[in-house]
Formats: sequence, structure tokens, C-alpha cells
Amino acid sequence: MCGFPTRGGSVRGGTPQQNIPAGGSIPINCDGSNINPVAINLLRVKLPNGDYYIPGSGTNGIAPRVFSIPAKYTEDQYIANADWIVSPKHSLQMRYMYSNNPFEYQLSGNVGQLPGRVQSDKRSSTSSVIRLTTIVNPSVVNQARVSFQRIIQDSHDSLPYTPQQVGIKPLVDAGCCQGTTFGSYTQPPVMTMAGAFAIGGGLQPAFAPSNQIQYSDQLSWTKGTHNFRAGFEYESVRYPLHFGGLGRGNLVVNSFPDFLIGRAGCAPSNATCSVANPGNTTGVASSSFNLCIFCVRSRVNGIVHYYLLNNQSAFFQDDWKVNSKLTLNLGIRWERFGQLADKYGNLTNQWASDLRSVPIPPSAPSFTDPNAFKGYVVPKNYDTRPVNEGGWGPIPAGVRQFDGTFASENRIPLSNFGPRIGFAFQPVTNGRLVVRGGAGIFYDRVGINRMVHAVQEGLPYADTTTLQHDIASLQSPFQDRPLRLLPRWFDFNTLTGSNFDKPYYDHVQTPLIRQYNLGFQYEFVRNYVIEIAYVGSSGINVGDYSHNVNLARLASPSNPINGITTNTVQNAAARVPYLGFTPIGLQQNAFDAVYNYNSLQTSVRKNFSRGHAFQAAYTWSKNLSNVGFNSSNENVSTDLWQQYGETPYSRPQRFVVTYQYELPFKAGGALGKAVEGWSASGSTVIQGGNPLTLFDGRGGTIYYGAAPSNGPDKGSSRAQLCPGFTNKDIATSGSVEDRLGNVRDPNAKRFFNTAAFNCGPPATGPLPIIGNGTDFGNAGVGIVHGPGQANFDFSVTKMTRIGERQNVQFRAEFFNLFNHPQFGLGTYPSPTSTTSFNQQLFPSSPTFGVISQAAVNPRLIQFALRYQF
Repeated sequence: MCGFPTRGGSVRGGTPQQNIPAGGSIPINCDGSNINPVAINLLRVKLPNGDYYIPGSGTNGIAPRVFSIPAKYTEDQYIANADWIVSPKHSLQMRYMYSNNPFEYQLSGNVGQLPGRVQSDKRSSTSSVIRLTTIVNPSVVNQARVSFQRIIQDSHDSLPYTPQQVGIKPLVDAGCCQGTTFGSYTQPPVMTMAGAFAIGGGLQPAFAPSNQIQYSDQLSWTKGTHNFRAGFEYESVRYPLHFGGLGRGNLVVNSFPDFLIGRAGCAPSNATCSVANPGNTTGVASSSFNLCIFCVRSRVNGIVHYYLLNNQSAFFQDDWKVNSKLTLNLGIRWERFGQLADKYGNLTNQWASDLRSVPIPPSAPSFTDPNAFKGYVVPKNYDTRPVNEGGWGPIPAGVRQFDGTFASENRIPLSNFGPRIGFAFQPVTNGRLVVRGGAGIFYDRVGINRMVHAVQEGLPYADTTTLQHDIASLQSPFQDRPLRLLPRWFDFNTLTGSNFDKPYYDHVQTPLIRQYNLGFQYEFVRNYVIEIAYVGSSGINVGDYSHNVNLARLASPSNPINGITTNTVQNAAARVPYLGFTPIGLQQNAFDAVYNYNSLQTSVRKNFSRGHAFQAAYTWSKNLSNVGFNSSNENVSTDLWQQYGETPYSRPQRFVVTYQYELPFKAGGALGKAVEGWSASGSTVIQGGNPLTLFDGRGGTIYYGAAPSNGPDKGSSRAQLCPGFTNKDIATSGSVEDRLGNVRDPNAKRFFNTAAFNCGPPATGPLPIIGNGTDFGNAGVGIVHGPGQANFDFSVTKMTRIGERQNVQFRAEFFNLFNHPQFGLGTYPSPTSTTSFNQQLFPSSPTFGVISQAAVNPRLIQFALRYQF
């Protein structure tokens, strides 16, 4: 292919004697003279068996390569139980379980790793509990409990090359950072070629043992028509973390041709750089890379923390049988969820209130100007020893040091009281009709994994670097700056600055959930019960993970932003609320999202009698939220209400039938052994498709300074409908099988009407133009639904009794009995998201509206034989 080795995957547009366009604007020369030397070195890497790490495809086009390398997995479990009746009033129960499940594999990920990377994970878990039950008197019982859980994950991987061998300057490099004294990584960065494959392994090593201990006590007291219960629990969480893998960096390359070019983009201040005059660049503002995910510089031992967290709760409940027709359940629960602390003092943070106090930072890096350090917050146990003694040196002027080991401005309130009430009422004396209802307030615990991201990568012990397009090449893809508290700055003349990328949290709230339901049960025929209920819930202060608060604003002569009156892609970083951070570079773990869930739930069931039972249930529901995508970063991220809509994980309609039938065959002798003991059971699930939100990777460039394409966690633009189209024109008609689409046949009917979005120039589509960039699209959230599903599982069982105490059980199980194809709609093509409920548009995407995956496995049949004695 034009004389250069085509050992890559999906090289686009390549034919003999024709230049191959890269994802940017630099074509690959036919003689391969402009292929990056690092790319050539990587193409030459070989595996121990002599094969190329990046496999070949011959010399004429693209050739598929199929790999089948089994993973190795073992699991051992140890269980111990003990029960001791200490005395007539005291009994002791002890439970213990330990599991160890190491595994090793090579192929993994949405965009698969090439063979040659070997990853090993050593995982184990321990769970134990001791419970003392004391009968104080016939009316009072007390249970005291101590429990312990320990989970260990220890992962490593190996590659057939080092970054030094191929000429890549690693993110953690002894010579990179202005005299910082730490070693170099010898594990290469992860590189994902968009739409093709990945090289470089994963973000390993990581060692993360977590330990939890709970102490609790519950007292039950029965007095007359009341059954009182009260109790408390104290939980201690210890989570030491050694995470070296983030220091490798995770680079997303626009395409395989871009990998071969591997160049930086034009500098914002270089007015002469262009497609016609690229020099050693791509000729445009963007480099050959799309983004850098979890690119975190640290010392050579990686990110090191010892997290501490303590939680407390208490409750009181009264189950009151008012009379023979009415029972009330009254209760209240108090919750206090502790805040994250760090034993080592490695818990620096940013407070937006301090950043706002310096709206215009210094125009150049200054280590003496306090305004350059406003916003940093360090704990009281911050290590101020000199760097050569293992510390971080003196705290610069302007940095706030607070009296605590936590990272937020506030503390979790002590007023988290959640009252609950429930009732069961029998309005008629025959007991065949029961009305039930309840309501309550619940406080939701925020998982520790939701909080550590905001503080685990902060300066000076770690530095989350962003993709700086004007310096990112295959030789040196990462930002180069020292590990220390760095000054914030921005120069309006060159439109460059400190380019910080920092997650943070400054205020912590407890998500509050309100739940309520009302329904009735009616036995309309003996053993047949119908249930109809309204079930709903709503939430406030819901966690909004990694919420982008630094989106560029739109300027005008009447509304200048930092003195700027025009909007260009190049000046986006100058129009942000917090200068010195990139337009996607300040992500807040906030507690400002909401959700609402309403449903009608019905069921009919027959209790087991005369050898058969069944239950049929139908649910109609609507689930609305402005944080359905984990982070509220669609379109204008600072406007949460324009992101309110149906959540991508809901199923608005769902019908489920389960049944069991014992075949009534009876006979004597040998024939009886053959025909008796047969039973059949099964489950049928029919459900509508998930709500889908359509995104366009070309939108929002005037806000981000480049195409977002970062997924909902960093920033996304929804799609723009072409003139004359409405939401009802998006989905095509016909069966799902008729609408699968075909990337090789542009005339094949697809699940979506592509004409509704594919008008306008290829570079921008129908998106509105602002300045020299694009606005966000106007499509709503959850505006169309994906394929529905209908699945049938079935099993047949034969029980044969042998004597009085023995029997043999034969079981045959059929999953997806009729082998009906169940379709999904593919995955969101972004390395930062794994949701399967969205479609991304690209300027020339052949996959939009194409159904590319099944939602369930084909028919699976399994047999089992069991002997019981």
C-alpha cells in the first residue's frame, strides 16, 4: 500500500498508488517518508514467538485478524460456620468465608488489546461475622454483631516493549520535570486507535485492599400490640491505595493513519501554521490524538493514599397492630456518612470559592504571587518536609491550610433524620382485600469510589495532565511540568495558560430520596391474587459526578468575557469562568442533580396448588433525571435542566411471566419411575427498548476549543435535527430485523433515519455555526427508544426417588428457548463511556443507526444430574 508496511488495523481510504488521508489533514506519503519514527519502531516490535505485535495485513488493503487466546481463571472458596448455645438465654453464631480467584488474560476491552500484553489479577475477599443473641426476657431480645470484610485487588501486566525502546517519553520520567527527583516508568502508555484496536496494555499496576469493620446492636421489645425495635451501627472503612497505572497515561488516537503520522497540532499563537504550511505539525489545531484519559504524573511508586472513613446510623421502629384490620409501621432513621480523610496527608483539593476570589490570575507562572495559588486547599497533616526528605516542601503563600484531614468546606450535617410510615388495612372482614401504602425519606450513602477521584490525583503528589495539542506527538505526548503546587496563570496575548485539569469537591451533601407507594391486593378467586399499585420516588442532592463547571461562555460586544467580544475556537480557554483551567479541566463532584420515578405496577399470581403456580407482572414506568449519564455534561453543562429527560437505563414497559407445572402422570412399577416426578417451569420477559439520546461529535467546538468527543463524563453535544424533521421522523418503520443496517450498503434501511441528521457540510453537519466553531445540537434527551426484547427461558426437571432418603434429579435448561435474536444498538464509541444506550454521530460515520450487537446470547442448552442422599 504505497510502499509502506500496512501492518495496522483499519487504515481508511487506502488503495494502491494513492496517498492515505490521516484523521487530521496530513496524508501519508506513498513512500512512507513522513511516517513517525516511533510508529515505525512500534510496527517492528515482535513477540517472543517471532510474530509482529501489530499484525500484518499484507501489501494490498486491509485483512482481518482473528485471535483466540483463553484466559486462565481459578477460584477457591473456604466456608466455616459455627453455632454455640452458650446458655438458655445466650447463643453465638459465627460465619466465615474466604475466596481467592486469580486470573490471567491477554485480550480485553471494548476496543481489544492486541495479543502480547499479559495481565494478571490476584483477587481475594474475606467476610466474617459474629452475632450474639440474648433473650433478656420473653418480651425482650437483643442482638449484638461484629462483622469484617476485606477485599484485595492486586493487578499487573507485561508488554513486549518499553517506552524507552520505541522512543516515547513516558509521563513519569526522571528527566521530564525540571529537576524532580523520581524515577522513570518502563511500562508504555496505553494507546487506543479509534475504531480499530489498542496497544500498550492497561492502567496497571494497582494494589487496593479495602477493610471494613461494623459494630451494631439491635434491641427488640414486644409489649401488647406493639413490637418496638431500636439499634445503631458504627462502620470503620480503611482503604490503602497504591495506584501506579495512572502514570502510564491512556491516549486515544484519532485513527490508525493518525498514529502513523503522530504529530502535534499548531500552537494557538502560530498564525502561519496551516494545512498549506504545516511544518512538523498536523496543520490544524488538533494533534493526532483525541484525548488523554487518566494521564496522571506521580512519583515512580504511583499514587499513594491511606483513606479513612467512618459512618454511623441509628433507628427506631414501632410495628403497631392497631386492631384486627389495621397495622401501622412507624419509624425514623438517623444517618451520618463520614467524610474522606487521608492518613498520609495526600488529600489536597481545590475550592471554587477561593478560585473565584482571583478572577484574573497572573499572566505568567509565578511562585511568589499569592494570587497564583488561591484555590489550593491542603489538610493539617500536609507533609512540609523538604522534597529530598520525602515531603513536599513549604506551603506557598495563598494556599489555604484548614484544620482537618478532610477536603471539603463543610461537614456532613448531623440532622439527617428520615421518618418512615407504612400501613396495611383490610377493609372487609373476609380478608380477601388488603390495601397497603407507605412513604419515607432515605439518605443515600455516597460510594467511596465517587469521592476518591476528586482528591486522589491532586498536586503536589499527583498531577492530572490534559492533552495539550500543540505539544502532543508520539515522541512526547504528555504535558511536561514538575510535581509541586503549581501556579495558576493565563496569558491573553498568547491564549495559553497553566492548562490545569482537576477534579474537585468543595461542598458535600447527602442525597435525599423520597419513596412512596399505594396499592391493593385482592384474592378474586381462591388462590388467585391481583395486585395493582402506584410506586414512585424522587431525589434531590443527587451526586453529579465529575461535573464540568468551566465551560467557555459566549462573548459579544454588549457582553464581553474577560475583555473578549468575539467567539473563536482558539480563544475558548480565555472565555472560561476559571482561567488557567481548560474548558473541560475543572470537574466538580457536586450534589445538585434530581430524579423522578413514577410507575404503575400490576400482577396476577396463582399460589402453588394442584401442581401448578404462575405469576404475570406488568410495569409501566417513567424515570426522569438530569444526571442519567453519570455526569451532567451534555450541551451547556452549567444548565442542568436542559439535560432533564428519560434515563438511558430505564425500561418504560416490562412484562414478566413465570410459571411452574408438575406433570400429573401417575403409574406403578417401572413405568411409574419413568413417568412420575416431571415438572416444567419457565420465565418470559418482554420489554420495550431503552430511551436513546443521540450525540454529535462535531458539536460544541466553540465552547470546548475542539471537538468534544469525550463522552458524557467530560462533555458532549447532542445531535441537531435537519430542517423539516421532528422527533417522530427519527426512527424508521418496520421490524427490527428489517432495520439492522449495513455499513457496506448505504441504501440498507437503518434503525434511524440518517437523513434527519446528515444534512449540511461534512465537517459541521446541520449544527448551528458560532464564529469559526459549532454550537450544540437541539435534540432532546431520551427522544427515541431502542429495540425491544422478548426472551423465553424454559426448564424441565425429573425427580426420581430411590428408597426413603435418596433421589436423583435430572434437569434440562433452555435459555433463549426459541433462539430469537435480541438486539442492542451498539456502544457509545468513546473510551470514557461503556453505556450501551446511545449513538454517536461523526462527520462520515458509517455506523450511525446500524445495529451491531445482540443483547442476549443465542440459545443455550445445559443439562444437570444431581444425586441427593
